Amino acid sequence: MRLWDEPKTAEGRYARLVLTAGAAARIPTTLEQPDIDRLVAAMLSAGLDVPALRWRDKAGRGSNAWAMLTLVDPAMPSLNYGDVSAYSGANDAEGLKRRMFFAAIAGLGRMSGAEVERGAQGLGLRITQENSWTRSIAKAARDHEPGTVVLLAAIGMQTRQWHGVSPEAIYHITAALHAVGMSGEARMIAVEAISRL
Repeated sequence: MRLWDEPKTAEGRYARLVLTAGAAARIPTTLEQPDIDRLVAAMLSAGLDVPALRWRDKAGRGSNAWAMLTLVDPAMPSLNYGDVSAYSGANDAEGLKRRMFFAAIAGLGRMSGAEVERGAQGLGLRITQENSWTRSIAKAARDHEPGTVVLLAAIGMQTRQWHGVSPEAIYHITAALHAVGMSGEARMIAVEAISRL
């Protein structure tokens, strides 16, 4: 715990998650009362989704670990807006984590169109609003240009802090990456957004 809490900056705390990823992957799921949210975040910070998914049954519904594991599990069935509403996002007074979670799930195509519309309305998101960037990334996805999609995704995340990336941007980024066969990368970007907020 002290190893994760010691850094005073968000970058330092995330670096500690990466540093401890390998050790976290070796911790048995029989451990009594572990900090599952940070164990899962540590493993996923290094792309260790297989060992992280061993904790699925231990992650309480609505916890950060539950949200991250839901995002990375390719076998997870479709969700509805009620599932998204169950995610509170620990220490997330403004509800940004929940909006990011919804945007990623919707972008990954894991909600029906009606549920996406319902969720966007309920969370106050304008995912259908267009600008030159959204049109460009959607066109690159339609034309199956993964390199262009990656470049445009990077442009959409140009900010010093994750608070500067909008849920709408995460929706378009994950949708475009998913469309060009880069669902794994889309899921990891979404997980990083949740673990770093």
